[in-house]
Amino acid sequence: PALPALPPAPALPLSLKDGKAVKAAEGPLDIKGDALAALQESVDTLLKAVTSGDAANVVPAVTGVLTNVVGFVAATLLGGGLPAPELAGLPPLPKLPAAVPALPAAVQPLPMPAR
Repeated sequence: PALPALPPAPALPLSLKDGKAVKAAEGPLDIKGDALAALQESVDTLLKAVTSGDAANVVPAVTGVLTNVVGFVAATLLGGGLPAPELAGLPPLPKLPAAVPALPAAVQPLPMPAR
């Protein structure tokens, strides 16, 4: 005997918002996805800072990348429905020196022994 036909799969309920179809009910928060998006955005900011040639923007961009890497790792390890990691309890990052110290003078090469 022939198998009966399966009914079509139900579609997700959609609603219109500003003329665009959107999901009527949003799922749970995507902690790992949000952390990854923040990390990608901070890496893009770092790339722009490095290629701009303005060294003053690089240090804050590196700090943002490192903070978001820690947030992404925490979200990955603890992302089973917990809220986004809050790193406010960590001690502040050390301050970099305001001016780069002068480089030492060039060292003269050692004389080569005669054969």
